[in-house]
Amino acid sequence: MDFVCDIHVARKIVQALRNLGFESMHAFDIKQTDTTPDYQIAKFVDEIGACLITKDKLFRKQDRRLPPLTSPKKIITVDDMNSRPPQIILLLQHNDNKLREILSDGTPFSYLLDRFGGLHPSDLY
Repeated sequence: MDFVCDIHVARKIVQALRNLGFESMHAFDIKQTDTTPDYQIAKFVDEIGACLITKDKLFRKQDRRLPPLTSPKKIITVDDMNSRPPQIILLLQHNDNKLREILSDGTPFSYLLDRFGGLHPSDLY
């Protein structure tokens, strides 16, 4: 599995990632519920070696049960909470090669996908 999209990321993004050739799923599919806590999503993402795509800039800090800065080990934060799926899809398509590069490295990472099309190492955490 390459990507798990967080609760607030539209399912259309999962399909767009699949269309780009990435194995992807939505966090709703973990337990078929909208109440799966972030720490459980992070644990699942780490267990399967995937990257979490989220709009939640505080994902790692909002739950005290998460070790800070370490879980999930791979995370991409969409910078603009108001970005609509078509905009996010275009940004992902624009960064297709970069996504493949950072996934192939295998090391933990935190990136920010900004609304101007950039995918940058993130210091949000």
